Parts: sequence; structure tokens; C-alpha cells
Amino acid sequence: MEEYEQIDLQKQQYLQLRISDAKKQIESGQLSDGGSFFDALESGEFD
Repeated sequence: MEEYEQIDLQKQQYLQLRISDAKKQIESGQLSDGGSFFDALESGEFD
């Protein structure tokens, strides 16, 4: 398998895992307000 094909496969697997995790968070009510999140992000809270 060519290197770029392997990278594309890894990207797909990573995205599928992130989607699965997001669905679990939604089902358990672990949600956050988008505006508050981006305000915190811009202020450097996650640095």
C-alpha cells in the first residue's frame, strides 16, 4: 500500500472514532455552548 493511501486510511479511521465519541457524548448529555467554547478558545483557556 502506498504511503498516501495509508495516511488516508488513518484519517478515515480517526474521523470515525471522533464521530463515535461525539455520539456517545451527545447521548450522555455532555454538551457545551458553542459560543462559550469559542470565547474560551480565543482567550487561550485551552493553551
